[in-house]
Amino acid sequence: MLDTINSEVINIAKEYFKDILYVDDAIKKPSDLRSVMELTNREVSVASDSLESIEEKPMTRRPVVLTQSLEVTQTINDVKTENEQPIFENMNILDDYFDAFEIIYNLNSNGNKVSPFFFEGEHQVDTVASLIEQSHLTILDWELDATGGETTLKILETVFSNTGRLKMIVVYTKNPLQASHMIRQGFPSKIIESSKKRIEESDVDIFDLQDAFILVCKKRELPSNKLKDTFIEILVNKFGFFQFAFFDSINKIIGETATVLKQFSHPFETTLLLQLQSSGVSATDYAKVISKMITNHINKVIDVNPIIFEEITGQWKKKISLLLAMSDEQLVGQVNEKINYLEQIQNARTNGKKNKKYISKLKQISVEKWKEIFNLLSSTNLIDGTSLDPAIGIIIEKVIDISCEEELKKNTELAKLCRENQKLKDQCIKLYRNNVKKEITDWLRPLLPSVILALVTDDSGNTHFSKTVSDLVHLMKVIEYKEKRLDNISTIISSGNIVNYFNTGDVLIKDNKLLLCISPSCDVFRPKKVGNMLKFVTGEKIDSDSAFVQLKSYEHLTILPNIENSEKLICGLWNFGATEVHNIENLGEYTRPYRLEPGYIQQIMNEYIAYQSRTGVDELFVKNSASLRNFYLFN
Repeated sequence: MLDTINSEVINIAKEYFKDILYVDDAIKKPSDLRSVMELTNREVSVASDSLESIEEKPMTRRPVVLTQSLEVTQTINDVKTENEQPIFENMNILDDYFDAFEIIYNLNSNGNKVSPFFFEGEHQVDTVASLIEQSHLTILDWELDATGGETTLKILETVFSNTGRLKMIVVYTKNPLQASHMIRQGFPSKIIESSKKRIEESDVDIFDLQDAFILVCKKRELPSNKLKDTFIEILVNKFGFFQFAFFDSINKIIGETATVLKQFSHPFETTLLLQLQSSGVSATDYAKVISKMITNHINKVIDVNPIIFEEITGQWKKKISLLLAMSDEQLVGQVNEKINYLEQIQNARTNGKKNKKYISKLKQISVEKWKEIFNLLSSTNLIDGTSLDPAIGIIIEKVIDISCEEELKKNTELAKLCRENQKLKDQCIKLYRNNVKKEITDWLRPLLPSVILALVTDDSGNTHFSKTVSDLVHLMKVIEYKEKRLDNISTIISSGNIVNYFNTGDVLIKDNKLLLCISPSCDVFRPKKVGNMLKFVTGEKIDSDSAFVQLKSYEHLTILPNIENSEKLICGLWNFGATEVHNIENLGEYTRPYRLEPGYIQQIMNEYIAYQSRTGVDELFVKNSASLRNFYLFN
């Protein structure tokens, strides 16, 4: 699969995963390794001397009989076995060490940076878990001691108790069946999905957990140069390509270390302290100010590689090509299955009945027409905002044709006449077309981009965008607060931590009432300057989309995440003509889940200022009536 992905995109992920942690009890400390090798050399020498002394011992003159010969042979073999046993044990230790070293050598030779960790005993479980938590990619030996994987299972249990960071773990083992069984038994509630995959000559088990991927494979079978490729392919299948934008950003931030150190070098700290002193910021707000400064710097240096988006659109076209490669029966079945799902989810929507009516008609479009539509999509430039318009136009025309045919059939007498008179039929259809064209176009056009996206997604029958749309709103519109309640606001004020506590763009919620803070940043930064009084635009939650079909000049609609349900959104309708001023102390009944992203709140404030600063023009009764103007003479 990776062969079909742009190598520049793959290299972004490989760069992100280049720091690798390798945990194994075979990775000996130099002093331990030297002792093993010296002991092995001594044991080989002693064993050789013992064997020679037995073989060279002079025989008696007594007649040699068969029993005596067997006894001598047995004695020699027993001594050999006894002497060779510790030699074999030490040689096995050395073999395991060299196998581990070969993995490290191969990974480093491919441009990685491997950090080996010698596991000495169960007392290091927490240490190893901490290292895995800090690592982008970990290779973990399953047989770390004589417990048969129990210790490794404890390490994984500790690792999975810390959520937030994605863990990529390779489990190397002599017994993959046992290891996979123990992982299934140990984490039944965390495993989302498990699968098998053939990689070159090796069979591997892949476990998809809530915040980790585990790849279980047999030692010395899976080539080390395939590890990162395997994980990258897993990530692409699971998350798509947008993740590479994050990897690219992290790589570039790390690459800016020298620039940051130079720019923020001494005496920058002294200058910063002077600035903070003049701003009146308290010590508790120091971290917030620094965070904003660093965020601003990161925004300057991050420039995500545009090739990632080209790859996203390229993969979308590949999915379309898979649809076109299907038989007619398969294609119709796939399309209808997804349309049925789209009909189903309309039942709970405000305009669901009307949406369902038009979406259902898509099932009557012929397979030949769907192929024409998909061929058109596969040849369009999806980066262009109007790229879907030609396909949307074809679908709307077909739905209009289908609707006209249905309307004609409803009038049985007219339908009978039209069967015998094609000219009359064409005239009737034209009349029907004129009647329904505007309604169908106005209703269907906004729906079709989502419908098309659902049709080409590869999650057959499970097209569910609600959660991802909510996540998109989070990323584009809001910055979420960890502490959402305000009922402790009096305590915060009395402790002197109110400086920089509120922000321009804060959204406050109480039942269906919304408040949007529009006080300037200098006022929210030091609210005591304005007597702890902040200004808000008022708003309300809107449940029906029909309520804001036509916004008035003093209204602005904001789509916001629903803090009670992560898969749903709420609509906030702001009224620029209804503002309120509140003392901070009186906001305890509200919650403050998030603030609007700086660029977005600035746009809203610009609209508010434009509305409030209108001068207005006096109206005359002659303005709107052309006939009345005829009675007056304007020089």
